[in-house]
Amino acid sequence: TLWLSGTGPSRGRGLFVATRAGDVFGAPTLLTELDSANNDRTPVVSEDGLEIFFARNGAGAGDDILTATRASTADPFGLPSIPTELRSGGAEWPEALSADSCRLYFVSNRAGRWDAYLATRTRP
Repeated sequence: TLWLSGTGPSRGRGLFVATRAGDVFGAPTLLTELDSANNDRTPVVSEDGLEIFFARNGAGAGDDILTATRASTADPFGLPSIPTELRSGGAEWPEALSADSCRLYFVSNRAGRWDAYLATRTRP
């Protein structure tokens, strides 16, 4: 599975998923349940495919990290929310999630320059 951002159907950037059949990826499909009028980018998905983190422009003070979950990979993601622990007055973009979903690596300009950060949690 390939998670990506790209030009949405009627406005800025949206989140897409493409699945592979053999050696070929299919056409990317818009994640309509997460689509918004804002620019969405840098999707990072848990190993089991049940949780997604992404950046959304205009969700708060800057580009904020949002997260959404779903019960199974056959279900759509639920309503996204902003984890308050990751929020600052700057912009944040997720970059990677550990295989156990306990460490989120992200970048932020909260200190006036772009730096890498690590957020940890106990197993969800």
